[in-house]
Amino acid sequence: MSASEREYDSQVAHTIWELERSVKRGRVSDATRRVLVEAHTQQLQMIEERAGVAPEERSFLLLQPNIAAGILMLPSEGHGCGELRSMGRFFHRAGFSVLGTPLAYRELDRAGYAPQYWQTCLDESLQRYDMLSHYASRMFVLGVGLGATIALHVALERKVAGLVALFPKLHADLALRERVRIALKRILPRREGPAAWPVQRRFAADAGRDAAAKLDVPMFMVVEAKTSNREEAQSARTAKRLLARRAEDLREVPGVQASPAQLPELVLEEIARFGRRR
Repeated sequence: MSASEREYDSQVAHTIWELERSVKRGRVSDATRRVLVEAHTQQLQMIEERAGVAPEERSFLLLQPNIAAGILMLPSEGHGCGELRSMGRFFHRAGFSVLGTPLAYRELDRAGYAPQYWQTCLDESLQRYDMLSHYASRMFVLGVGLGATIALHVALERKVAGLVALFPKLHADLALRERVRIALKRILPRREGPAAWPVQRRFAADAGRDAAAKLDVPMFMVVEAKTSNREEAQSARTAKRLLARRAEDLREVPGVQASPAQLPELVLEEIARFGRRR
């Protein structure tokens, strides 16, 4: 990093610190709150650029002219924000402020990176939630796949107006290699760091089922109607079972539409109406 880049980083960080302090004191204008959210996002984008995240996969921010309902959007495992952008533009046109942000699992299984717990993704999501909430009248969380699982935990930790879970990962199978490794650890225990990412995602899915059972917030879920994928089929069955008791919104879509970019506009309109009702 060059000296000029370090100086610029320091200036952005100091600006954020000053704005955060002003907001906490209260009596700040909506314009100041907006600048704070924009500064936070700019800092995120700089970090992502230096981490080698492609431009289309980096965080994006779409704010309304005035304070409005906000949606935090969390991508699925193995994806950045590219899969969320068109959906984010739709919700922005529908009157919501939107923040889409990639999570740490884009790096968790890459050689050369320190092992991390799945809760790292949750901590990032909570931070992003707090960022957007500075310029939001009420907050929604939308997640895809494992991002939806993380969103369930965000809804437990923060006061959300509603949760949108697209194809939530509520089951995660382990490959034979990981099952053997776990069995060996039980026989030959030793001190180690965090479990490998395949095991971490299993932990996240298991904890997601517990979180969904505890939640008392409005939920809108979309699942794949029929799939030969064992994980997806089990996750869909669990989602149906959880929501059947709550009489919440559940939509099933065919496999060809089982991605954010392919969701029918009718489903997006239903999600927008779900948000306006809260």
